[in-house]
Amino acid sequence: MFNLVVIFCLFGVIFCAPPQQRIVGGSPIDITQVPYQIAVGNATSIWCGGSIISEKFIVTAAHCFNDHDITTEGFLVFVGMTKLNEINPSMAKGIVSVHVHPEYDRSTQSKDIAIMELNDDLNFNTKVKKIDLPRFEEETPVNAYGYASGWGKLSENGPTSVNLQNSSEG
Repeated sequence: MFNLVVIFCLFGVIFCAPPQQRIVGGSPIDITQVPYQIAVGNATSIWCGGSIISEKFIVTAAHCFNDHDITTEGFLVFVGMTKLNEINPSMAKGIVSVHVHPEYDRSTQSKDIAIMELNDDLNFNTKVKKIDLPRFEEETPVNAYGYASGWGKLSENGPTSVNLQNSSEG
């Protein structure tokens, strides 16, 4: 289980903690430090984060779709941005499909993972890259550091950050 938690943190999915234990705060960073970080939303709001795993696919949490139909119409993935208030059309990519883990349990958030397929391939550059993931055979070292990034809450019950933030635990 420890390996799974660390991998989710490495994915950059800011909501890797259980529902009762959210990650808040962090330090401002530039997207070039976590070029795999994306935001999920639509034309008017952003509600989740995720990580680029290839030119065509994004990993995110299944719970990102709890309050939304799992249709792709209107869903967008935003790439290469540091500040939520500086989005431009070139940063938005449409979604062809969403694949939620078939055993995802909404009540416990067990197997809380989903894969999104983009309608166009991403062009990698200093602000847009896939995350380096461990190979299937690799074990996560004991006492490995987790790393989370995103545009989450700045404090418990506080406002959401406009600036990309990171948090590491060790």
